[in-house]
Amino acid sequence: RPPRSTLFPYTTLFRSDTLGQGDTGRFQLLINATPVGMYPKTEASPVKEEFLSCVDTVFDCIYNPKETLLMKQANKAGCKTIGGMGMLVWQAVAAQEIWFGKKFTFEQVSRVIKAMQNLL
Repeated sequence: RPPRSTLFPYTTLFRSDTLGQGDTGRFQLLINATPVGMYPKTEASPVKEEFLSCVDTVFDCIYNPKETLLMKQANKAGCKTIGGMGMLVWQAVAAQEIWFGKKFTFEQVSRVIKAMQNLL
């Protein structure tokens, strides 16, 4: 049986006072695919901090800043966090492979991700 997935509209996560309480239980993964928290409006988070206590891992697609407010709050709540720079670079790698036939090793891509994170 596949794992249970629950999708919540952004407005539900942002406005709910009860999400993460009662029947909703724990969540293995929260993905922020919104621009909320992206530079220059870095003081915003797409979810209430209290909700993060029922989440194991937070993936924030945002790559600038390197650590968003959501990620800071998630770390404080004990969640594993993953930022969006890796996704951005891997998308660029896929585009280079499709459009130009270029190939990159995992090590090459990892170096680019690290270099880009160090620029922020």
